[in-house]
Amino acid sequence: MIIDYTKPFLLVVLTIFLLPISIFAQFGVNHLIYDCPEVCNAYDVAAADLDGDGDKDIIASLYLDEKVVWYQNDGKGNFSTENIIAAEYPWVRSVFATDIDEDGDIDVLAGNSWNSKVSLFENEGNGSFKAEKVITRKADSPRTVVAADLNNNGRKDVLIASYLDSKVSWYANMGNGNFGEENKITTGAFSATSAVAADLDNDGDLDVVSSQLQFNTIAWYENMGGGNFTNQIRISNKASSPEVVDVADIDGDGDMDVISGGTSQLVWYENDGAATFSDPITIDDKVLLINDLKLADIDTDGDIDLLVAADRTDVFGLYENLGDGTFAPQVIIDAERDRPFSVEVADLDADGDMDVVTASLKDGIISWHPNALLTDIKYTPLPKNKVNIYPNPTTGHFVVETELTGTYVYTIFSIDGKKITTSMDGIFNTPLPSGMYLLEVRAVSNGATVYKKVVVE
Repeated sequence: MIIDYTKPFLLVVLTIFLLPISIFAQFGVNHLIYDCPEVCNAYDVAAADLDGDGDKDIIASLYLDEKVVWYQNDGKGNFSTENIIAAEYPWVRSVFATDIDEDGDIDVLAGNSWNSKVSLFENEGNGSFKAEKVITRKADSPRTVVAADLNNNGRKDVLIASYLDSKVSWYANMGNGNFGEENKITTGAFSATSAVAADLDNDGDLDVVSSQLQFNTIAWYENMGGGNFTNQIRISNKASSPEVVDVADIDGDGDMDVISGGTSQLVWYENDGAATFSDPITIDDKVLLINDLKLADIDTDGDIDLLVAADRTDVFGLYENLGDGTFAPQVIIDAERDRPFSVEVADLDADGDMDVVTASLKDGIISWHPNALLTDIKYTPLPKNKVNIYPNPTTGHFVVETELTGTYVYTIFSIDGKKITTSMDGIFNTPLPSGMYLLEVRAVSNGATVYKKVVVE
């Protein structure tokens, strides 16, 4: 489904039976943050409150412009011109924002591919930054720089995936913005593209997951305590030149699953709770070159949705989680950018839902897209967990099973509110075009309703 995003996509014309579509995220008009006047290459974006005023500002790496910059949010999603964090910082690809020196404000980490260094820029408390503090000069083309407490001492250490030396390494935070020597996790993540920290085996410390371009490998490294890691434990070697990996509880079973995106594949790997992972489960095999992905509950329905920057299809897209790790077809957020490269999520307009920030490489544009959730609609609900659809995804032939008493009417609607078909017994045998639909279950006695997503393949 391709939506015209030149105007807000608000389904205000729907009648009351379809109004409670708060389970769907819709995105409004594109708001420009930065449009490079020449050639800048917007590589990475992050969102954080840099000036301490309670709203989320935007941090960006401008690769060819050799700068790390930030844009101040006025609280309503209006952004200032750029504020310099670092100038003459060439080939900067990765930025990450967190309180490194534990002084209550948000600092910025950045990776510089020109001279193989990763640096800390300490916030002085109002969005002004101190001079660069070099953490290392041993990361040959750092692709990912993130912060996580790897030695379990309460401080945020720095984790790096560097491409040209095929290395995943970390540096212990010694306090006050100072760091220890390099700790190598592996030098065998051939052409390492990303790394992330999460507790995969539920033992209370943070393990590390990496993606490597060569050999199509997603792997993890068990933290044995104190930041001491095992050798590489392979999750998959079928990851289609993975550019990015991330971790979240995709299927809602209480453990951390792994998601990867690459040249022609967007997949996830189910964790059985003991850090043994399934074969890749396909989310989409038609997207080309996923440069970035982010995981967040975009539609406020309690599960983790997925956002991607797809380079060769020039699309920023959303995949909505149906609640069990099954994803709806892609919804396009923006298809007007040249080489999508980074995506971020944050509530930029203080309306309580997660908006989307995008950065594209070739045209150098950074923009944000408001999440126009219909959250103000009131209706009498039925318990959602008492209604199940088999199978889902479906071809249009499916059965609705309920644990409810009474008489109900079952109706299928298209995403734009058109009534498709109705059943009194919950059995549907109508072939439908592929896409996403809504099933409404309505009680005859009092009009109480519940809505479930139906995906037709």
